[in-house]
Amino acid sequence: MWATDHGRYMTNSMASRWLIAVLPASLYKMNADGTNLTVMSATREIVNSFNELAHHGVDVRDVASLGGGLAVANLKFMVMGFRGDWKAYVQVFGFCRAPNTDEVCWLCEGSKGVHNMATAITDVSENAYWRRTYLNSSPWTSIPPYATLHGFRLEMVVPDLLHMWNLGMARDLAGSVLKIICREQHVFNGPNIEARLRQATDSLKTFARSNGHCLRIKRITRAKLHWETRKYPEFMASGHDSYVALAWLDECLKPYQQRYGDLCTLLFTSNWCFRLFYANTGWFLSEGERQTVRVLGRIFLQVYARCALDAVRQRDLLFRWRPKSHMIDHVFECRRAINPARYSTWLDEDWLKKLSKNLQMTASKTAQVGVLQRWLMALPEAIDKAGRD
Repeated sequence: MWATDHGRYMTNSMASRWLIAVLPASLYKMNADGTNLTVMSATREIVNSFNELAHHGVDVRDVASLGGGLAVANLKFMVMGFRGDWKAYVQVFGFCRAPNTDEVCWLCEGSKGVHNMATAITDVSENAYWRRTYLNSSPWTSIPPYATLHGFRLEMVVPDLLHMWNLGMARDLAGSVLKIICREQHVFNGPNIEARLRQATDSLKTFARSNGHCLRIKRITRAKLHWETRKYPEFMASGHDSYVALAWLDECLKPYQQRYGDLCTLLFTSNWCFRLFYANTGWFLSEGERQTVRVLGRIFLQVYARCALDAVRQRDLLFRWRPKSHMIDHVFECRRAINPARYSTWLDEDWLKKLSKNLQMTASKTAQVGVLQRWLMALPEAIDKAGRD
């Protein structure tokens, strides 16, 4: 799937996303090192087409009423960036550095520290070794087709805020904060944990209504926080619900800054950074905005790492640190002026959800062609509806 960076209907997923191919997972062929040969073959053809558009472009010809046939312009097209979740990136680029390996990052040589603690991603200091390895080496064993695109640079593969933050680290943060305040009686004073979780639910819903937010989560329960199991707490809700929950927790804990100072710092700094990303309607961040994100992001990561270390020392499962946390560190570095929110996959996920409904109504044997046909038939109506809206 591809999308233009400057379309008329960028807020309408069906009118701004363009289907290229449908590849059923049942047809995947993998080689010994785990490279998806089917995806690589498909992307090679896609790359050939985009390189043709970049080098030779498309002639725009005069209308027939003015004689026709005369080329009045030549439009050329460039791929400016990639967006997708981490799993998709690993497949289409053949990354050998992934969340399930020791070396985790496609942008640097950061690792889990299994073989070399000097490269550990838990080091969030300004002079961490992995910061010096940014874009120093290739994250694949063989060059993927997408790397042969005209003008390709590895930094064009942008971490997705939806999966890295809203469905990742934000849920870890919200889960840990909720578990801490609900096992105590300072913020919510119910006689037991279940009563305090009900109070938290009511408070969250009131906050959402008063600020014009819609919530998908019905109630906060032990199960929604992974409370009953020996797991790290996680706020099991949608990406938007996680965004609302962090804003609500920030508001809830303001009267308790003396007691929950670190929690208030984590909530304030993270909310400020991601509000800045999502509220910015332009493609680029100003130098002042980038510096604000760098400072607040550094504070957030250092406090989060300290809270995680304190929890380990107390043998408490709180403040999970995982590879997604490292990618958020790269986001906060703001090495590029581009706004990372522009490469988040909110509308892409909406588009895939709608497309999957067509897939469910299509016979599996003809799905590859059937889904393309149904999408093409629905496209004129989708563009017309987007124009009316």
